[in-house]
Amino acid sequence: MSIARMPSESIRDLTYVLTENGVFLAFAGFVFFKVNKWMGLWVLLCLISAQIPLYGINYDGSINMRATGVFKQSAIFARNAILIGVIWYSLIACLTNRLNVHIMLDIVCVIVFINAVMVILQNYGVDLINIVSMDYWKTSILLSGVLGAPGLVGNPNTTSGMFGFTLFLFMRRRWGVTLPRLNIRVWVLPILSIVVLVGLILTKSSNGILAFGAGLYFLWAVYAIHNANEQWRVIIPICACIIAAVLLFRGYLTGLEAAGIDNRIGIWLRGWDLFKYKPIIGYGVGHWKHLTAILHAHNDIWQAVFGTGITGGIVIAGFIAGMFSGITRETVILQASVVAIIVAASVGFIMHVPTTAIIAATLMACLCVMTTGKKETFDEMLLP
Repeated sequence: MSIARMPSESIRDLTYVLTENGVFLAFAGFVFFKVNKWMGLWVLLCLISAQIPLYGINYDGSINMRATGVFKQSAIFARNAILIGVIWYSLIACLTNRLNVHIMLDIVCVIVFINAVMVILQNYGVDLINIVSMDYWKTSILLSGVLGAPGLVGNPNTTSGMFGFTLFLFMRRRWGVTLPRLNIRVWVLPILSIVVLVGLILTKSSNGILAFGAGLYFLWAVYAIHNANEQWRVIIPICACIIAAVLLFRGYLTGLEAAGIDNRIGIWLRGWDLFKYKPIIGYGVGHWKHLTAILHAHNDIWQAVFGTGITGGIVIAGFIAGMFSGITRETVILQASVVAIIVAASVGFIMHVPTTAIIAATLMACLCVMTTGKKETFDEMLLP
C-alpha cells in the first residue's frame, strides 16, 4: 500500500519523466566532462531521440510513431541498451590506467580464445554447453556445413567479426615463458593467435576476414608512412584489398559464406529512401525495424545515423577521429583493432549482440586511456 500517491496520473507521469531524464542528463554531463566529450554528446542525443515526439513523425505525416506503443517501447529499449554500453565504456575508462590497461586486454584475449576453442569443437560436432540448441543450427552447422560454428556468441557472423577485431591483441608480447635449456623467451599470446585464426576461418563468414584485413592494412600503412622510402607500398595493399573484398562479397572463395552484398545494399537503400526526407535529426533510435520491416540494417553505423540523423553522424565521426588523434607505438595495435571494429560494424551487426558490443566498447575505452595519457585513479577523477 502506497504511503503517498500523486494527485493525478498526468502529474505522476510527468514526475517520472523528469526524474528519469534528470538522471540521464546528469550522467551525460559526467561523461562529457570526465570521460569523453563525444560520448557525452551521444548520450544526450540518444536521450532526446527517445523522448521528443518530433523524432517520431514520419516524413509524410501519416504516422505519429510516438502515439504507437510499440515504437515508444523500441525507442526506450534502444536508449537503455546504448546507456549500458556507455556505462561500461565509462567504467573501463575511469577504472583503468596506462599501467594496468593490458590486464583488461588480456581478459578479452581469454574470452576470445575460449570462443575460438568452442568454434573448433562445434565444427567437429562437439557442443559442450549446448550453444547450438536450435534444430536449424544443428542441421546447418553439424550436418551440411553450409554455415560456420557460432561459438559462445551464438551467431557465426558476429563471432567472425569478434575474431577479426581482437586478433590484433594477440600480437602483443605478453605471457612470456623462458625455455631453460635454450634460454629463449617465448611469448604465449602470439602463439594462441593461431587458434583464434583457425576459429575465424571455421566461422565461414567474411565479416571478420574483412575487418582483420582492414586492420592489417592500417598497420601496414602506418609503417609505410613513417618510412619515407616505403610510402609507395601503401598503394599495393589497397588494390589487393579491393580485389579480395569483391571476391569475398561475391562468395567466390571456397568455404566462405557469401556476404550477400547485393542484399545489404538493398537494405541500406531502403533506409535511404526514408532518411533523405529527415536527414538532420533522423527517425529516432530503435525505429529502424518498424519503418523498414527489417530487423537490422547489417550496418550498425548506418542504422545509428538513420536514427539520429546527420547530427548523430557528426558525433560518431568526431568520436572516431578522436581515437586516431595520435598514433604511437603504444597505441597502434588498439587503433588497428578499432579500424577492424568500424569495418565489422559497417557490414554486420556486432553492436546488436551484447558480447561483441561490450568487447568492442572495452577496446575503445582502453584506447581512450592510452591516448589521453591519464594515470589518475577513479577517486582522483571524481575529486576536484
